[in-house]
Amino acid sequence: MLGVALLVFLLLLAGLRLLVASQTSPAALAARMESLIDARVEIADTSLSLLRLPAQVRLSGFRLAGRDALANNAVPLRQRPPVQRWFIGADEVTLEASLWSLLTGRILVEDLRLKGATLDAVINKKGQWNVTKLFDEPGIVNGKPNPRKAAKPPEAGDPDEPSFAGPQASDFPMAAEVKHVLFEGSDLQAFLKKKETLVDLSGLRLEIDGLDIDPTDLAHHNGGRLRLQG
Repeated sequence: MLGVALLVFLLLLAGLRLLVASQTSPAALAARMESLIDARVEIADTSLSLLRLPAQVRLSGFRLAGRDALANNAVPLRQRPPVQRWFIGADEVTLEASLWSLLTGRILVEDLRLKGATLDAVINKKGQWNVTKLFDEPGIVNGKPNPRKAAKPPEAGDPDEPSFAGPQASDFPMAAEVKHVLFEGSDLQAFLKKKETLVDLSGLRLEIDGLDIDPTDLAHHNGGRLRLQG
């Protein structure tokens, strides 16, 4: 789940930048996210408070599903049927972050909370999670081939055991400190291909404190403290 916290944090960071730029609607935020990651994004509502310290971004009805033609062709959210199955989701996501720190070249998040979070994953025999593939570059954006994706050579690998590399700590755009992450009332379902075993956990409470990432010095800044209840 630590990796999932990092993935959601990267999305919310992008969302914070968009919201500060006054692109506050769920449709604008989902469209921007779908131009960056290989997933279909669903957001029921968004809110932003810049007058409080730290600034707060809140999303409700947040879903990440497999990429489809609706996402590829940037069909507006209001014209789409609801997502029926998603891999990562949360009833409510709240991010409290320092805007000043962004100006100084560092990300400082005071609090990241996810209520009713869900994760539906497959873990391959290499121990890699399929949900990380959602954060690859999309192949098609606004109905056209993505030039950023075409510029990257395909990776060699076993076709029967696909690689799910996804974003790494080294992909962070700048040093980041996340003081507190909380998953409340969360459900985790993961299929372990190596053991042909389904892990199904519900009602989890997961806390991460002191998450510290510096892509230029991962030997000393790449970790946090985790507490799990459920």
